[in-house]
Amino acid sequence: NYLDVVACSCGNNPNTGSSCFSSAPIATPVAEGRPCSQSSTLVYADRSFVSTFNSTLESGCSEMLVSAVSGLQFLGEAGNNVGGHFVDKKKSINYGIRNQKGATVGVLMGDGITVELSQKLQGSFYVCLALRELNGLSSNYPVLDFASSDGNFSALVPQDFKVEKIESPKGDLYCSTIQSSNTSLNYFPIRRLNNWQQVSRIELARVEYALSYVLVAIYAIVALGAILGFVGAIYYIFIVHVRKFLLTDAILIFIIAFAIIRMSYFAVSDATPGADFILAALPTFLFFTSFSMVISFWAVSSQKYLFSDPKKMIRYGAIIVIITNVLLYLLLFIIGLVFYFLNLSSSPCGRRSILSVQQQKMRLQQLSIAYAVIISALCLAFATAFGYLGFRLVKRMTKSSKTRRAILRIAAVFSVSFTLYSLFIMLQAFIFSSNPSAVFSFIGLI
Repeated sequence: NYLDVVACSCGNNPNTGSSCFSSAPIATPVAEGRPCSQSSTLVYADRSFVSTFNSTLESGCSEMLVSAVSGLQFLGEAGNNVGGHFVDKKKSINYGIRNQKGATVGVLMGDGITVELSQKLQGSFYVCLALRELNGLSSNYPVLDFASSDGNFSALVPQDFKVEKIESPKGDLYCSTIQSSNTSLNYFPIRRLNNWQQVSRIELARVEYALSYVLVAIYAIVALGAILGFVGAIYYIFIVHVRKFLLTDAILIFIIAFAIIRMSYFAVSDATPGADFILAALPTFLFFTSFSMVISFWAVSSQKYLFSDPKKMIRYGAIIVIITNVLLYLLLFIIGLVFYFLNLSSSPCGRRSILSVQQQKMRLQQLSIAYAVIISALCLAFATAFGYLGFRLVKRMTKSSKTRRAILRIAAVFSVSFTLYSLFIMLQAFIFSSNPSAVFSFIGLI
């Protein structure tokens, strides 16, 4: 297979060179040996090694091929926070290991090896795996162990081996005596929790789940209140015929959608990156739609030549709302499209290429920061508009001092709220991006 890859990549057509590497096996052969009965054999694979004993084989000899598997294959999904990553109920970490309940119960400590044998081993053998610090959170997991994966190297499963740490001038090793009759083996050094099989996701993220459920309840109350308000509006408009359709009735529609989608975001524990982006980002734009209606109405009301003509106010206000929201959702579509293609992009070498993995993470991080800057700028624009237009609108009024005070109060509250939300988004993107704080998100969203 590797000879085919080399021959393909060295061909005359430069356009097909990069595609050749997609057929390369994930495990790279690095050493071979021939353990036999009544003798010991030591096979080195860089700093890792496999050692057989006199009793490992009952009789005869076996061919042994040792291959290296990059730990980058198990990088995981931590750090993907485009759209606003408010809570992390999965407790996602880079190079994390999860159990069947979805809880993160361990962390990878280095690259792994595969061992291919031509015949079954009867006795035990000794494996030592070199360590490479991949994640600074390894101290949170006290138990040393080996993990194995399936043939596709899609996930790691702890093996509950008795593992010791051996210090070496060239680098520390995790070593264990293993008994197995399989002819195809793979092992990775890990650290894990004691009761890794029984641990649930809720046990590891009690605060995140508790605050998420509180937010679900709050958004449910908001949605219910908005639904009741909209039903009441329909009753008075179409059944009792005591009033016409108002701007606030239209706003209620977007508030209902905003609250339901935001509630879904905190209620759902597992979502694909695309669904997570939609659940996190779309409510923010629905939020902007609601307030853009108010700002548009204030903008046309503050104009002297429109102040006394309700029909013109409604017409020009509707035009401003439509143009503003077309631009807003076009912006959301572009960000979503970029996010989609960044998640699709990959090197022909896959996760075996350190550079390609780092570049993809960096691009997603850059997109996350760009998204946060755009949302923060929009919030500051809304805050400025409410302050400026509220002041101008009050200047146009000559009669009701009660209405003037109400508009000033609303303008002040909205300006301060949008400014605080802008600050919240920026802090979340630059300080809490890699490790979201549930408490900070709770306070900011409230």
